[in-house]
Amino acid sequence: MKSRKKGFTLVEVLVVIAILAIIGAGAVSVANNVVKKAKVNKTKAAIANIVSAVEEYYRETKTYPASLYSDLAGNPKTSVIIDKLDDEFKNQDPSKESPLRDSWGKTLHYLNRGNGNFPKITSAGPDKEFNTADDILSTDQ
Repeated sequence: MKSRKKGFTLVEVLVVIAILAIIGAGAVSVANNVVKKAKVNKTKAAIANIVSAVEEYYRETKTYPASLYSDLAGNPKTSVIIDKLDDEFKNQDPSKESPLRDSWGKTLHYLNRGNGNFPKITSAGPDKEFNTADDILSTDQ
């Protein structure tokens, strides 16, 4: 009778490592998608709050602000919203005079279209490039 040593063969160990690598890659992909969705949702919420501040500014002045940051921050009723949003983004740009930024650190674009049309507020989105499919617009609310 031959005695057989106990243990795993090299092939068995390599198969287990390959399976663990595949599972790990899937978990990283899922985690990245969750983080991306969280950043998109945070930026949408920030834009929604800015839209509220713009609407409040319009009710007060019967005109839309020419500048996203300076006009809204200077108005007593809308400055509370802007200060709260500014505090959330302080870790990206600690300057009080800085414009608001999205979750990726890019400046939010604000376009006052005039003629009583509601201004357009845009984030570049996850790819950090404006005028692409993943841009987050105030009209997406």
